[in-house]
Amino acid sequence: MIESGRNPKEGVRKRQRRSRETVMLTVLGFVGVILVFVIAESMVGVRRAEKLMKVRQIRLAELQAVEAEQKQVIKQAENNQRLVFDLLANCRVAADIPILTGGQLFCQHRGDRGFVLWLPEGKHRLQVFAKVSFAAIQDETDQTLDSDEVEPVVTEYDWTVPLLGRTGYLFELESNGKVSPVTWRLTANHADFDSRREVIPVENVRADSWAYSGGNRVAFPNQCEQYWSIKGIRAAAGQSVPVGVYNLTIRGSQQNQKLVIKLTAEVVSDGPTTVDPTGAARVISLGHPELLAPYAGDGKFELLPN
Repeated sequence: MIESGRNPKEGVRKRQRRSRETVMLTVLGFVGVILVFVIAESMVGVRRAEKLMKVRQIRLAELQAVEAEQKQVIKQAENNQRLVFDLLANCRVAADIPILTGGQLFCQHRGDRGFVLWLPEGKHRLQVFAKVSFAAIQDETDQTLDSDEVEPVVTEYDWTVPLLGRTGYLFELESNGKVSPVTWRLTANHADFDSRREVIPVENVRADSWAYSGGNRVAFPNQCEQYWSIKGIRAAAGQSVPVGVYNLTIRGSQQNQKLVIKLTAEVVSDGPTTVDPTGAARVISLGHPELLAPYAGDGKFELLPN
């Protein structure tokens, strides 16, 4: 009898089957590794989210405590602010400014005449800026130049005045629109402060209009504005944030030139950058509670530098 041998095709099929099984096992191994990596990353993400949520909850709890406290005294605080501004409005000279408590600065405006300023404890300075623009008055018969094409000549001046904390100040403009240089003077209700008087060195100013913008201001030193973006708040953290207190534009002429004087003043203080409770609520609602230091009282929240 002749013994039949193995079918060659069957051997080929077995080898192909083993090869497919090897490939499948390899693919399954890679998939398993990827799944393990994805699960691990997911767990890290979950823990990170839980940590952020916990921080946010802590900050919200702090803010809610502050808001709950403030709701009880909000009307009284508003009444107190009105009383403070009424007191400051009646101060004729710096010596009349009363001693106030609390950690906020108050600025009571007097239109284009100046302002009364109260500063809390701390180191502060007043920065005054004057930007003077000259433009030649074109003869109506001269049509060679378009007035829009005439570039004004701009000169800038600035002064920095160190200020004492827990002190009241009176900023006054001595000029009143007549033909004279524009002069400002700063006096205080503190015996250790030397009065300051400065003149914008532009002679024979004839003012046609004085335009003032702004109003009474209450703010913590270095307080960020509520409309700032998170990017701006993050950049400001750890920096000195100026608090604007004065903005005046004088338009007139000097001989044959148009004249514009823009006079501004701001308070810069040492210490941490801050937001009030409303600003803190906005920072938290935008998902950045990590920018706020733990609440330390006084109604303000300090910002943490990056």
